[in-house]
Amino acid sequence: MKIETLLESLRRTPADEELRRVLADALLEAGDPRGELMGPQLDGQGVDGALLERCLSRVRSAAPGLKRVRLEGGLVTELELELADVPRVDRAWLAGEPLACITTGLPGEKDELGPALAAAAGTLGACRGFWITSRLQAETAPAVLELISEARPAVLGLDLGPDLDLAGRAPLWPSVEIAALSGPGTVAAAPLLSGSLPALRRLSLRGAEGNQSLTEALALEALAHLDLRGQALSDEEVGRLRGWLAARPGRSVRHERFGLGPPDLDDVFGARGLVWEPEPPLGARVAAAPGDELTFACSRGRMIQLHLRDTPTWRRQAAAPVSALAARAEDLVVGRSDGVIETWPLDGGGAVRVTELPGAIRSLSVAGDDIGATFDGGWWLSRGEQGGVEPAALALTATGVARADGTRVRISGAGERLVELGEPVLALAAEGEVVYAVAGRHVWRLAGAEPEVLGLRQRGRAVVAAREGCVAWTTSRSSAAFLRGAEHGNVTYPGSYSGGGDEELALADLAVAASGFVVTALEHGGLNLLGPDGAMKADEHPGEPHRRWIFIYDGSILIAE
Repeated sequence: MKIETLLESLRRTPADEELRRVLADALLEAGDPRGELMGPQLDGQGVDGALLERCLSRVRSAAPGLKRVRLEGGLVTELELELADVPRVDRAWLAGEPLACITTGLPGEKDELGPALAAAAGTLGACRGFWITSRLQAETAPAVLELISEARPAVLGLDLGPDLDLAGRAPLWPSVEIAALSGPGTVAAAPLLSGSLPALRRLSLRGAEGNQSLTEALALEALAHLDLRGQALSDEEVGRLRGWLAARPGRSVRHERFGLGPPDLDDVFGARGLVWEPEPPLGARVAAAPGDELTFACSRGRMIQLHLRDTPTWRRQAAAPVSALAARAEDLVVGRSDGVIETWPLDGGGAVRVTELPGAIRSLSVAGDDIGATFDGGWWLSRGEQGGVEPAALALTATGVARADGTRVRISGAGERLVELGEPVLALAAEGEVVYAVAGRHVWRLAGAEPEVLGLRQRGRAVVAAREGCVAWTTSRSSAAFLRGAEHGNVTYPGSYSGGGDEELALADLAVAASGFVVTALEHGGLNLLGPDGAMKADEHPGEPHRRWIFIYDGSILIAE
């Protein structure tokens, strides 16, 4: 069978695994590197880096300005672009990627909206579907709704604003089979669900008012899968959903109270597969020492600096760039880009080599005197275990270790359990026996029988840290959230450094220190100490350039200088 015929068949039946394997064989025979990638990905195996780079190179050439791409089962499932770059996507290449959906935002200026959408309409109509990430407001809705009607996507994602009212003017979109409706205005989804989406078979609802659309969703004749992850469901709503599931075989609900399970091959708005983002690597690291004193260290490049509260106490230089940092009661654990792990006494004494691993150290975790590390090509524990496949993340618990493998977290120690989160796990942290996981879109607490969603994240470096009832995590390139007991907090930084220069002021790392302080490390910036009663900036070491920026902490606008 011709490759073109197989691709067209896959566009119609994307969940057909056998069809994907036939396509993989055909691509292999034609010398297409996607054929080599499809088999391992379909089998849940690791992928050779050189092979992945060949596939990514083709994607980057075909989609100039690419911000993000996701490959699942060897094929592109998501392209993220600025709207102005959408018309530049190679249409001939796009025809060979039947599962590709485009994620894009809207221009900031209202008078740019019409021309930008008109220029992008042809490309958006040529792919499987698209997700408009900018919040849909009353003034932008007419142009976007018209675009959807013209492009006839099979997959559609919308972020609905609180002022949006579609009652009586919702268009008919018979092509849409999969939809994600999110945002504070998901109550506006009710008219869409009741009159616009007769062929809808998969629906994801996210937002404070998303549950108000359940009645319309459950009445959709073709709907077979409902994704409500992170939504608060009442007992009455759970009962209605159980009745909907029982009424017809093959229906499913993804929610914490119904079980998550691994996403299937057509879980478009999940996070299966491999993600590539052309973002610069972030070099800043921070770690906080246990104990009652507010002691923490930061590293940038080869430089390591210790702080006591907001005052720097000593500064040293490592023999190679520092790629990971952790702290114990008496010393820092330093992972280097040349594979060496050392300990540095907190009193400023000389470094002691612990081990040398065959690849750059990617992450470090400590529990008591024990050390755990991931490196390019594997993982290592000072307790004597190691492996030759690099996990996505690793964290030491009080009695064992947690390792992330795709969408699963394997926790050993007092017994062993496997927790399926249904989205790729990017980072782990542990406090005693409790494990925290940062995944593609959610942050989870893994304790007890069922995983618990603590919050959401968008992008940026995936970091989570926990200590003494406080857990903190990054939510984007420039923001973090934390939970002290039952009290939520957050911090947001601007995208650039106000002291001059064009370096991005990204949130690179964070740690939880004594007394519930969250320490944030900024790329091309300094350090902040975010305490229960306020925030302050850690002082620069003598001789460092002065840094000044504005940030928002728990709703207050603050200046760090």
